[in-house]
Amino acid sequence: MKRLICLMMLITTMLLCAGCSTVNKHEHDFTIKVSEISSTCTEKGSRVMKCRKCDETETIELPLAAHQVESYTVTRPSTLTVFGEAEGVCQVCHQTQKKTLYTLGFWKDDPYEISPSDLFNAIKKGQFDDYKGKWVKLTGNITAISDYSDLCGLYLYGSKGNGVICWFDVNSRWKNTYKVGDSLAIVGKVRNEGDGGHVELTECEVLK
Repeated sequence: MKRLICLMMLITTMLLCAGCSTVNKHEHDFTIKVSEISSTCTEKGSRVMKCRKCDETETIELPLAAHQVESYTVTRPSTLTVFGEAEGVCQVCHQTQKKTLYTLGFWKDDPYEISPSDLFNAIKKGQFDDYKGKWVKLTGNITAISDYSDLCGLYLYGSKGNGVICWFDVNSRWKNTYKVGDSLAIVGKVRNEGDGGHVELTECEVLK
């Protein structure tokens, strides 16, 4: 009888313990940051996170940081069609780092400077793909003024229908301010090679 009672008590205790174990189990939620060691460009850092439901922790490896280069020196200048290259020394690891430079004319504030006549002649020689979508800076005298629909065109080379034309929105400023013979510096994006032999620039701005 005593053995039976002891056996029953043992089974009851085991069941209770099993129940406790089941109740205490949970899915960890590592959302509390305990500590962190920052990465450098040569060594990965780490972050220790603690579960918000218990004292369990996990360590996360952090990716390498970017090199710290204060300034770069151009070693190969960009051209209109070829990417350039520059080098600089990282202040952390002291190793030489290289970066690629965009081709000229990629950005509006970094246009490719070319004369209107050279642009016209280059495109007429079959180099339109080299210039298409590129920003160029043209300086020259207005050779003709053309109105078309809601646009005003200032030619910096050639004549109407046969030259380099820079398109602007029509407004009183363009119609009344500029005249044939005025000298202007204009930045615009080469759009297409129009019918009749002219080269079109869009999104144009007159430089002050």
